[in-house]
Amino acid sequence: MDVKILEQKENPLLDRVEVVAELSFPKANVPSREAVIGRLSALLNADRDRFVLREIKTTYGETRAIARARVYETVEIAKKVEPEFILKRNKLIGEEGNE
Repeated sequence: MDVKILEQKENPLLDRVEVVAELSFPKANVPSREAVIGRLSALLNADRDRFVLREIKTTYGETRAIARARVYETVEIAKKVEPEFILKRNKLIGEEGNE
């Protein structure tokens, strides 16, 4: 999977960086959320725990997708800002809503 950062915007009000990236995956399935987060965290030199992957959008039949992610200064800030379902999806909290 190839990843190209299209946009990287600093949001000081919410202590985060908002990232839009293009994913290319020729002759393969859409990459998993974990694979995308791992690749983006390596590109941006950030801890995986501070990443929140909001969405991966694909178009039927294409071998590329657009991913939108947010990188917070701390995990605590992410837990205050993001909705519970997003935190569960990104495995920042457990299924019961606990840490």
